[in-house]
Amino acid sequence: MPSEGLLRRRNRSSVSGILTVPLSPRESSAVSPVAAPSAAASPAVVVEEAPLTQTTTIFDYRRLFFFGGIFVGLALTTLLGARYGPPIQFPPPSNLTNIPEYLYTVLGDVDLSSLLPNSSNLMTPSEVLGNLTDSIANFSLFSNSDNTDPNSEFLPGLILAEQGMQAKHPVVLIPGIVSTGLEAWNPPLASKNGNDISGGEQKQKQSCGQKYFRKRLWGTLNQFQAILMDKNCWINHMKLDEETGLDPPGFRLRAAQGLDAADYLFPGYWVFARLISNFAAIGYDNNQMMLASYDWRLGFANMEKRDQYFSRLKSSIEIMVNSNPDRAKAVLISHSMGSSLTFYFLHWVSSPEGGNGGADWNEKYIHGWVNIAGAMLGAPKAVSALLSGEMRDTVQLNLYGASFVERVFPRHEFAALFRSWGGVASILPKGGEYIWGRAGMPAPDEPEADRWSPSEQVTSFSSMITVTTPQYTEDMTATASVDRVLSRISDAVTTRWAKTYGNFSSVATSKQQLRDAVNDPTTWSNPLMAPLPRTKADFRLYCMYGVGLKTERKYFYKFEQRSLKDDALAQCLAHTPKDCNSSYVLDYTVNDRELSIENGFQLSDGDSTVPLISLGYMCADGWKRKRYNPRNIKVITREHLDRSEFGVTNLRGGPSTSTHVEILGNHALIEDILSIVSGTDGDGLQDEYISDIQAISSRVQLPEGLDN
Repeated sequence: MPSEGLLRRRNRSSVSGILTVPLSPRESSAVSPVAAPSAAASPAVVVEEAPLTQTTTIFDYRRLFFFGGIFVGLALTTLLGARYGPPIQFPPPSNLTNIPEYLYTVLGDVDLSSLLPNSSNLMTPSEVLGNLTDSIANFSLFSNSDNTDPNSEFLPGLILAEQGMQAKHPVVLIPGIVSTGLEAWNPPLASKNGNDISGGEQKQKQSCGQKYFRKRLWGTLNQFQAILMDKNCWINHMKLDEETGLDPPGFRLRAAQGLDAADYLFPGYWVFARLISNFAAIGYDNNQMMLASYDWRLGFANMEKRDQYFSRLKSSIEIMVNSNPDRAKAVLISHSMGSSLTFYFLHWVSSPEGGNGGADWNEKYIHGWVNIAGAMLGAPKAVSALLSGEMRDTVQLNLYGASFVERVFPRHEFAALFRSWGGVASILPKGGEYIWGRAGMPAPDEPEADRWSPSEQVTSFSSMITVTTPQYTEDMTATASVDRVLSRISDAVTTRWAKTYGNFSSVATSKQQLRDAVNDPTTWSNPLMAPLPRTKADFRLYCMYGVGLKTERKYFYKFEQRSLKDDALAQCLAHTPKDCNSSYVLDYTVNDRELSIENGFQLSDGDSTVPLISLGYMCADGWKRKRYNPRNIKVITREHLDRSEFGVTNLRGGPSTSTHVEILGNHALIEDILSIVSGTDGDGLQDEYISDIQAISSRVQLPEGLDN
């Protein structure tokens, strides 16, 4: 039944009331003003019938400068790895007096003549584009430090090395979703007696990938070239088979290997490069450090089935520890979705249903786990990506680019791609109403929840999706939102997801469920179902994440009945057949400054990608409970308030940034990690809370009677 409180509100003096950490003056000044409703109007969120008028310019959003805007629509494919931070300050350098001089400074190293055909060898459009991408790789707008200091990427490691810090524990880096490069492995099609075994049409479809043999179709600038010149070929490689969740017949993508698999995603756009450089500064090399790259498109079970990922990881850790002169145990360092994968691995490795390493394997080989920006309870962003193929990134770009993105890469193609990836399913919101809020009640992370009452008119986080279409008005809780997503996806896909992840909304309600989880693979990615595994008493679990950034928490959707014909219907049936009669589209016209609602998104505190409650609940509360931490493992939480500083040659925020990806270059975080892997942390690192996560956690009401 449609909710009567579709668009509800409470008077608030500023947008900072939505965030547990107040916005900085820079952030507050950039919020687009929205006209207040008239006195006669209903006290509801402003829903504008006319096209939205943006008062914030494109220069206020640093995300829109990804690669100088050249590949603006293509950068959207980075999904949950992308981050959204405060508006940038983008003044020209003080020594430049005009725009042409500024452009010359930025682009002066690009040899434009190399892009053009010459008399001896005319170039194809693909070759011109290839030369362009190679030229772009020669300079970077993504430095995270002062370019005048050649040693900046090794700081603070160099300083700590001078103070005597040295490498000790082997290090395993586990990247997040979309962070690992993916390479094409399509050799020429087999033939027999000069005749192609495959049919002509299938040959033409598959042969597109041969030109990219051992080149990255995800990561590096080859990705952009492939999308621009061979978009269908690129999609055929990236999309997984609905029935198996593996590569479609005739197409093979595999994760790049080695440290460079996720040090840089694109030229100049670092991911783990800063951490790797700092490890090297205190004495690490690739004998004591590994990057456990993986094909993040796959569901966790399929990672082992196709690539033996967990078996290889287990063997690699054993070799690193056994060959270490001091037999020092390994430190696992995970980021984003990699933290859910690490939690899964720690259960898999000891269970007879997994690696069968025995109950004491973790005790023998793992010293500690550093969980960086882990989406342990999922991210609402996965809901919008799977439901409609839209995210805050695409909406912002469409508003500024006159729907450029929609024309280059329509949202139904995005949705079809996302729905085929089992990895995306692993970050759907977990815990249902226990974590994300019950209908008719404030969510635990509801702003001013202690003063909330049903009689007040308020837009509540307890509904993760609100449908604004009058005849289809509806409020959906987290559980209902995830169920609605699953209803739009093919039965083959959702059946496979259920076998891998179980019920996303499940929370342990009995001690028997907690005991059974030890050997139940469907619980190993859900920390609300499976307790922390057995480890030594000196084991430490460190949670490190950013706060103070506006992050997607709730969505306003329009529901559309559709009547597609001819080509449009054929396209829909090919990509998202369950959306052909009706579909959900984000309602960009819903805005309310006081409630921090922008273009159909309601924002909360977080790290720009993952909300605070998902980043911090297990660390601040869940893993402090006996039910989820039966051996009383020490859990230490270190929050980092975002203090990004932006400039023309520094779009990554500087050494104090804490956005979802850029926190990997945060100097304070790096210093903490180096103290852990060098063994000099001891009991020195303690909880450091900045946000309101402890108060939020206290409002989470889990089933009773499981902590005694």
